[in-house]
Amino acid sequence: VLTEKGDKLYGLGAWDMKAGVAAVLSSVKNFTNKNRSIKMAFVVDEENVSLGMHTLIKSGWLKDVVGAIVPEPGFTYGMKGIAMGRIGRPVFTILVKTKGGHVYLAKDRVNAIEEASKVLEILREIKPVSHRDLGSSFLFPRAIISKAQSMEIPDKVEIEAEGQTVPPQTTESVYKEIENAIARERKNGKISAEVFVEPISRPTPFCEPYVIDRKSSFVKIVSGILENTLKEKPVFYYRRSVGDENRVAQLGIPVLTIGPAGGNAHEANEWVS
Repeated sequence: VLTEKGDKLYGLGAWDMKAGVAAVLSSVKNFTNKNRSIKMAFVVDEENVSLGMHTLIKSGWLKDVVGAIVPEPGFTYGMKGIAMGRIGRPVFTILVKTKGGHVYLAKDRVNAIEEASKVLEILREIKPVSHRDLGSSFLFPRAIISKAQSMEIPDKVEIEAEGQTVPPQTTESVYKEIENAIARERKNGKISAEVFVEPISRPTPFCEPYVIDRKSSFVKIVSGILENTLKEKPVFYYRRSVGDENRVAQLGIPVLTIGPAGGNAHEANEWVS
């Protein structure tokens, strides 16, 4: 139940993201500029694989859009924050396979789990890429799956590795880097198992990293309006997460995140100003 206390509205989803929807609707209610057109899009699945935004993009509905504003919460910066970029987020499956066999052969056979530990070490040694605004890239294992039956040597391990990428990295470039690093270690004898790397299967493309040019006319217009409205300079910042903005930016459309002030997103006592 939405509860009002002073300047705050309390309720799950009040800040993220019902207030954003309300902001979009109220901003166009009295729009009268005959020289401009505004499109409103309300899409689902943003915190999963962006199926809604992907469907919208495939429809061609965004082809005449020259700039986009997403009213996601600004978190630390409230209403004065303008998010100018986000990291990318690819996920890869790494399959480690060995011959396995009965445990009486354990001294002579390669154990897939032991080989997988070497793969994890290789992932740890991949050098991160630094970006002035988005920080450093990061690659980490998020799941390890292996199971052998009684009296058997493990012959298969599946690793899921998640990446946080920054420009100029792409899903493809990180994929190649992982493949090449493992191939080098197999060639020099550090790894004897077969290793197969591929991006996980998903119905939409991965979110790629992006940064919006502060010198673009769209940024200047929007930041100028925000400064004039709030009577203080906006704060340009960058997000260490992904969202539908990544998908819009991949089209070459400058997309700015400007949201309401609030707190406790996804938690009890979520509120919005």
